Amino acid sequence: DLANCHLVFVNAGIESARLAQQLGFLAEHSVFTVSDRPGFAKAGGHLEFVIDNKKVRLVLNTYRAKKADLKLSAKLIRISKTVIRDAEGDIVCARALWGDRSWTAHNLTVMEAKNFSSAEGRAPGYFHSGDRNAYLQERSAALAGLPLPRTFEGFVFGPSGSIVEYCFQVLKARPGEAFASWINAPSGGNWTITL
Repeated sequence: DLANCHLVFVNAGIESARLAQQLGFLAEHSVFTVSDRPGFAKAGGHLEFVIDNKKVRLVLNTYRAKKADLKLSAKLIRISKTVIRDAEGDIVCARALWGDRSWTAHNLTVMEAKNFSSAEGRAPGYFHSGDRNAYLQERSAALAGLPLPRTFEGFVFGPSGSIVEYCFQVLKARPGEAFASWINAPSGGNWTITL
């Protein structure tokens, strides 16, 4: 009986309708599901094996695992720091947009300036501020105390061995204007990192 298992490996050849039925049933019984079927994690499975450049990578659906009340070992998850340098001193806020290579699971990380110590004007405040102009003035004043170039840091995470793509969205403030822009790798695409 599958309901009494701790882990079930789902064959890649399973039909989509049957897969949905099995995943629904197994989720009700907190059974960890694993497969090498393309799109398995996106379909609601917990762990998908993917062959990428002749290496086995893992796609972990942490949302579904948590919803099924499964406890995952920290040994499965890796964290990496992303960094962007601001030589001109006009970046007020920075965010890293990141996800797996297929972008089926994407995330947003608010980045903070390294050594930023002010209690007022912290990076996440911009997105919750009722008066964004006042926030930008406060934030710019707080950042002015940091030497140039400034470094903004954030974290990305995922299954050990997985490849994460990322780019940055920054809010720049110059006298009389504030504008958002994207920063990609010099190649024009996204940066990648193996966790």
